[in-house]
Amino acid sequence: MEGDTKTCPDCAETVQREARICRFCRHDFGSAAAAPPAKEKRPLSKWFILPALAVLVWVGLHKGEKLAAPAQVVSTGICDSFNAQGAIDAAVDIGIVRGTRRDGTAVHIEVNTARWVHAERKFQVSIAMAAYCQVAAQDGTGVAIVKGSLDEDLGSVVNGNWMR
Repeated sequence: MEGDTKTCPDCAETVQREARICRFCRHDFGSAAAAPPAKEKRPLSKWFILPALAVLVWVGLHKGEKLAAPAQVVSTGICDSFNAQGAIDAAVDIGIVRGTRRDGTAVHIEVNTARWVHAERKFQVSIAMAAYCQVAAQDGTGVAIVKGSLDEDLGSVVNGNWMR
């Protein structure tokens, strides 16, 4: 039976040896000719996501400028209650999170899509919030973006609010 199966390098699930695409995470086992179209899509999505992210951060940073009194610094209370790095490390250990990348007040979380969609919503939110807490400023501004194995948007936390 083992000779009839292989393990997907993306999600570690067992699939039939003849499979060209993993039924769990949609990994393409095919030739190198199939890879370039996927890479062509990534830069295009970045051109749409990065400006939107910049606008969200800019609005978050400048929304209180018209107030007569300066805004008070608020603690990011949710971030004080748990070990953010410990939560991320635990998610990495069980294979849900593949890695994180910080970019100023934003963090990008790359997850294994097949495992992410099977995780409970509370767990998904806690992973995203843990990443947000790693970059959140004292006034609560920050962004965590969750991306799947196929570069799909799976949710985000903006200024402490989960969005799907």
